[in-house]
Amino acid sequence: EWLSYIPGIRHPVGCIRQANTSSGSPARLRRDIHEFEVSAAESQLLEAVDGKRSIRDILETQPLHAVSRSQRLELAKGFFARMADFDHLQFEIPRD
Repeated sequence: EWLSYIPGIRHPVGCIRQANTSSGSPARLRRDIHEFEVSAAESQLLEAVDGKRSIRDILETQPLHAVSRSQRLELAKGFFARMADFDHLQFEIPRD
């Protein structure tokens, strides 16, 4: 069911360094006093978070450079779980 969750960014999340998809270097971000890195592929996921689209919709529309189709779900599951654990994202769980 986690693919139907709608992620939203808990502000303020600021970018210290952009990810570089060609070199694969991660983005460096900050929220309050917590600094953290996300891979170039994870950075694409984070940029697509708008508080309106589900994780499924995000995965269907993002090219995720350097990530094979078989790795998409595993990458997304780990990324969104980690961002939830650190409270950088909040999730709306749609009612059926």
